[in-house]
Amino acid sequence: MAEKPQIVLDEEVMRFVLAAPATKRRRLMAQLDHLRNHSFEPADFREKDRSGRWLSVKALRPFLITYWQDDAVDELRIVDIQHLR
Repeated sequence: MAEKPQIVLDEEVMRFVLAAPATKRRRLMAQLDHLRNHSFEPADFREKDRSGRWLSVKALRPFLITYWQDDAVDELRIVDIQHLR
């Protein structure tokens, strides 16, 4: 069985997670685990960042998670999380 990628949070994402209330934080961590366990599934849509790298965006209600998969080191790099209302 293949190893699951490690989740790596950018600094601003980490601040978002740490500032969230406990209930929201637990739900977010569950969604990140879901993304990790299903990283092979296609994203809902893709967009380019300022450097031209393709970012995947996945809507996992109530969050919109933007990430890129770094296959060289088997990581999911989480670059943005938005709370959808």
